[in-house]
Amino acid sequence: MERPVSVFLRKCYKAGTYIWKIGQEPLEFPDPIQARGSSFYVRNRISRLRCIIFIKKMYMYRYLLVICCLGFGSSILANPANQVTDNALYREIRKADSLLFDAMNRQYLETGMSFFDKDLEFYHDKGGLDNYVQTKVKPAALFQNNRNNNFRRTLVAVSLEVYPIPGYGAIESCLHCFCHLENGKDDCGSFKNVMVWKKTDQGWKVTRVLSYDH
Repeated sequence: MERPVSVFLRKCYKAGTYIWKIGQEPLEFPDPIQARGSSFYVRNRISRLRCIIFIKKMYMYRYLLVICCLGFGSSILANPANQVTDNALYREIRKADSLLFDAMNRQYLETGMSFFDKDLEFYHDKGGLDNYVQTKVKPAALFQNNRNNNFRRTLVAVSLEVYPIPGYGAIESCLHCFCHLENGKDDCGSFKNVMVWKKTDQGWKVTRVLSYDH
């Protein structure tokens, strides 16, 4: 036995190529049965309107389903399941990042380096691999060469992502911007950065850095 909805749809399509709306031009449907006589036409206005409204609703529901699926998929891509967006860990890592680079922006080298672990490995896509000592030497030279040109680093806040590492700490991924004055104007560049933070008795320490896309 056919379901009532199937019967209703079949009757709508059987009405043929032409289903009139009151006072308007004929409405065409995909793959209609060729009209062969008056018996293929919908004579009752109520039946015609019911067919039109029903099929319009079907199209509307289909479009809504597609929109919902796209929205759900994009939300999954934008917010991976393991990403921390607004909790204690996120705030702690953001604060640690802020303190680290506030010290570096003020050119307080010792304070800034206190956020790095002595077993640090710093990977740079242009400069290669540096350990803790080498990482300390480079900022010192950088500060010396940029003492009076307002050299600074700024986090691109909307890019910050934090992922927990159970039993260890967290991964921070972000874009950050470095600027300095050149000929009286800011010269800036944005780069990608990943830092692995370890939670220790002395606070948060950076053990690994990936600096790339320079």
